[in-house]
Amino acid sequence: MSGSVKSRLGWNKLVAYAIPRHANNITYLLGGSVLVLGVLQGITGIILQQFYHVHVEAPGAYESILDILTVTALAFVRSFHYWGAQVILAVIMLHLVRVFIGGAYKKPREIQWLAGVSLLVLAYTWTFTGTVIKWDQEAVEALAHNTEVAEGIAALGYLSLPQLAHVPILTGLYSAHVTLTPAVVLVVLGLHLLLIRTLGISSPKIRSKDESGISQGEMVPFSSHLKRMLGFGLLLALVVGIISLLVPAPLGMRGIEGVEISKPPWYLLWIFPLEDAFGIGVVPYVIGIFVLLLVAVPFIDRKDDTDPRRRPLMIAGLFIILGIFISLMVIGALTPIVQHI
Repeated sequence: MSGSVKSRLGWNKLVAYAIPRHANNITYLLGGSVLVLGVLQGITGIILQQFYHVHVEAPGAYESILDILTVTALAFVRSFHYWGAQVILAVIMLHLVRVFIGGAYKKPREIQWLAGVSLLVLAYTWTFTGTVIKWDQEAVEALAHNTEVAEGIAALGYLSLPQLAHVPILTGLYSAHVTLTPAVVLVVLGLHLLLIRTLGISSPKIRSKDESGISQGEMVPFSSHLKRMLGFGLLLALVVGIISLLVPAPLGMRGIEGVEISKPPWYLLWIFPLEDAFGIGVVPYVIGIFVLLLVAVPFIDRKDDTDPRRRPLMIAGLFIILGIFISLMVIGALTPIVQHI
């Protein structure tokens, strides 16, 4: 990029500033890699959008995906879009854990943390709507569960609106997937990135052994972080591409309402044993408590110290929740399928 173009774009103000060297460690590249994968998700999504038919009855949504699978290139694009979404969700979770351990939610970054939590919820929403609009058996069951949950909380969610407007539910969910959710994501992501730029990349305050001070670390140009972020993001994209070639995105039989023969996707599998033990009515409360706990983190842990060794209760709480989450996923994988809807 020439100097005149850089000056007109204000490039120096965007990237010509110093950041801590540790920001180039791989754990600090997780958030940026989501941006790279997100761009590829947008490109693959736009391609698939040209061949998708938003209609419940045959020939409709399900049949349009069958048509996509008859073209090798389009089948690969669909697989990349599917696996890319799974990787993005997993990377966001890992990024959240890294931010928590580093205490990067503390003053003055409380709003930045809340924006990150919002992005996690939006990523779940985005992936869920993507699951439903393929309209196979997994999609129909997922929608039935979500509709029942929405009715259980007085239809506070988006699901009831299309029905009130006499719009098919699939149309409403497709709109949420390709317009509403991306629009909200861009706004929240913009706030998140703005706060990173204005507040800087966080540096955990690790105290020296003699407790005499706090290590500051070397500073490096932000441009080096951009290069590493792009490289790591492209590496993840390569991994997604290889997985897409080896393991095509799943598609079950055409959805049949009123039966339950599948389990939730992996990111919701932890809910399955709770639903099996306590009924579907417990789902909104469990999800609500989990989100509220994430929101409350910066208001519970208000001490300035970000050294993980000096926050044993918070770190222990994190690993307890992670242990419960993973255990529930394992139990969900082993639990036989039963009728809940």
